[in-house]
Amino acid sequence: MLAGSRPLPAGGFFAAGLVLMLASAGLPLGTAPEMALAAGSTSLALICFALGGAALAGGSARQRLGWRPSGLPASVLLGLLLGLLAVSQLAEWAIALAGYRDVGTLAEFRRAVAGVGGAELALSLVGLALLPGFGEELAFRGWIQGGLATRMGAPAAVGLSAVLFGLLHGDPLHASGAFVLGLYLGAVTALAGSIRPAVACHIVNNLLATLTVASGFQALSGWLVVAGVFAGPWAFRRLWLQHRVAHRALKRSPETDLPRNGGTAERGSLDPPVGR
Repeated sequence: MLAGSRPLPAGGFFAAGLVLMLASAGLPLGTAPEMALAAGSTSLALICFALGGAALAGGSARQRLGWRPSGLPASVLLGLLLGLLAVSQLAEWAIALAGYRDVGTLAEFRRAVAGVGGAELALSLVGLALLPGFGEELAFRGWIQGGLATRMGAPAAVGLSAVLFGLLHGDPLHASGAFVLGLYLGAVTALAGSIRPAVACHIVNNLLATLTVASGFQALSGWLVVAGVFAGPWAFRRLWLQHRVAHRALKRSPETDLPRNGGTAERGSLDPPVGR
């Protein structure tokens, strides 16, 4: 659906999203399958809302939602991922130090997923990691942030979409952590010009969180923080430099590329360089 350029039925997408959102609100959350079904239904609703918004805007849904290649080297993407994992773990430690580790939806998630395996674990990975990582990024960084950026600029769009992203996660503790992660993912999207890096980082973060809680294996958390503290800033610097080069190329007017003798000249590629 993201690849087409024909107008999409916006009303149908919004109606389907509303039905899915209402259905998820009525589901119990006591067990891992129940939580996965609720989260998966909410994520599908967000996908429908994003596609509906793209249909209203017209044109290609892929372009409207930022589903385009980022051109990031694998090393930069890995650094951004490690940075997000460090931020996520530090937020969890902060909540634990404040004495609220056993309060709110995050505590319910740990109680429901702890020790699960087999089919329940597979369902949890799909409903709590894969679908939310894609659906939430498509809606908040693709549809909302992308639309707001054209009206109020990237910094304000990143901040407002992060606030809305936090509010989606319910209780104040989970919302505050999601807000911080939303700022991180929003900055990645704004600088990369694509939601694909944020989707990848979000999915891997959720996958590791689910597997860690299910298995009880947390020995790598400290090492991930150490790696992310160094790799994250390095990757952001590389991302920022690439963004500056691309931005300068996009700001060039056609007149500046024409020779003074009135002839014609080929314009340079607007694709940002990678691997420098």
